[in-house]
Amino acid sequence: MSVSSRVDGSYHKLKKSLHGEFINRFQSKTQLKQVIKSTFACILAIALAVLLKLDAPFWSAISAFVVIQGSLGSTLAKSLLRFLGTVIGAGLGVVLAGLFIQYTFVYYSVIFSVAVVGIYCSSVDRQHAYAWLLGYITMLMVMLNVLSDPSPNAMYAVAVYRSLEIAIGIFASFVTCLLFPTGSSALLLNQAITGFIDNLQEVNHYFYNADGKKE
Repeated sequence: MSVSSRVDGSYHKLKKSLHGEFINRFQSKTQLKQVIKSTFACILAIALAVLLKLDAPFWSAISAFVVIQGSLGSTLAKSLLRFLGTVIGAGLGVVLAGLFIQYTFVYYSVIFSVAVVGIYCSSVDRQHAYAWLLGYITMLMVMLNVLSDPSPNAMYAVAVYRSLEIAIGIFASFVTCLLFPTGSSALLLNQAITGFIDNLQEVNHYFYNADGKKE
C-alpha cells in the first residue's frame, strides 16, 4: 500500500471519528439546554401568573412547558395554535353556555356534540390538530363550569382567566427562547475541523504521487 493511500485512510478515520464525537456532544448539550429552557420557562410563567394574581398559575406553567421547542420558530408555531384554540374555544363556550344553559337536555347534548366534533376534527385535520384539541377542551371547561356556577361572572371569569393563563405561558416561552437562542457553534466547529482535514488531504495529494513518491 502506498504512503498516499495510508495517509488518506488515516485522514478518513480521523474525520469520521471527530464527526461522530462532535455530533454526540452537540446532541447531549442540546438536550440539556432544552431541559434548562423548559424549567426556566415554567418558573417564569408561574412567577408572572402569581404576580398577576390569576386563579390557576399551573396552567401557565403547563402552557410554557408544552409549547417551548428547540427553536424560536417552532415555539411560535405551536404557541399560535394553542393561543387561537384556547381563545376561540373560550369564546364559543361562553356563547353556547349563554344560549342553552336554561335547557338542561339540550345543554348536555351540546356538550356531547362539542366533544365528538372536537375529537373528530383533531383527528382529521392533522395540521391544526393541536388548535382543535385546545379549542374543544376549553369549550368543555367553560360549559361544564357553568353547571356548578351558572352566574355570568363565573362563566366569563373561566373564559378570560384560562386565556390569560395560556397567554402568559406562551409569553414565558417566547422570552425564554430569546434568552436561550439555538446555537450552532458546535456544528460550525465540526465543519471547520473536517474542512481543515480535507485541506490537509489535498496537500498530501499534491506532494505525493500515486506510488507514494514525492514529486
